Amino acid sequence: MLHGLVSDYVGYDLTELPPGVHYGLPSTTLTLIITFGIPLLMSDRVNSDLQPYDVLIAGLHTTPAIVGHTGAMQGIQLDLTPFAARQLFAAPAAEVSEQSVHLDQLIGPLAAELHERVSMCTTWAGRFTAIDQALIAAFDHSYRPQPEIFEAWRLIGRRSIELEVGSLASHLGWSTRYLSRRFREEFGIGPKSALRIARFNTARQLVSGGRPLAEVAASCGYADQSHLNRDFVQFTGHSPHRWLGEDVIVGS
Repeated sequence: MLHGLVSDYVGYDLTELPPGVHYGLPSTTLTLIITFGIPLLMSDRVNSDLQPYDVLIAGLHTTPAIVGHTGAMQGIQLDLTPFAARQLFAAPAAEVSEQSVHLDQLIGPLAAELHERVSMCTTWAGRFTAIDQALIAAFDHSYRPQPEIFEAWRLIGRRSIELEVGSLASHLGWSTRYLSRRFREEFGIGPKSALRIARFNTARQLVSGGRPLAEVAASCGYADQSHLNRDFVQFTGHSPHRWLGEDVIVGS
């Protein structure tokens, strides 16, 4: 039932880390985090104070989130497609765009119940099962995404390098203005930003793999290496070379 809504599912229990601050990078997924034992400290802006979260949902964002810890981190992270927001939490992804919010703002006391059930489990299997049961129970069988918006998001995920907003709108039979309006209503960001984030994610993976920056820029459709650097600075807060030397958490 959750197939197509959850793209990744990761549990972590990290201790004896050097206290520090890390960066959660923009991606084309929403991030659901359920902690156990230790709340997650997060801020959506570099200069904002870190706030504790037991269960959070982070929307699509165009700047890095700030994740802090005092030496330990415990929780489970799910990467969700943007359409999961309506099907699981009865709200469009736009409602949480550019921010991280306590899940109880969307689903009320069920968020605290989910946190309690996960915290009471002593095994990973038990924690994953508790989350699956909660999400399946919340699943809205009646929701169907608008076909054009679903197709637009599918193409952005598959062809981010070749696509432009104009060609995407033409493919859907919409004007660029209408596409941008419907995109923002559903996801909280425009199609141009979504295309940039999808392209950046491809570039980031290549940079992480050791590919030369000029080669990455060319293969990902950047006009030149300076445009690749620009996106890295916006989405990570660092140049590609500095980002490679930083300890970052990707995809939050």
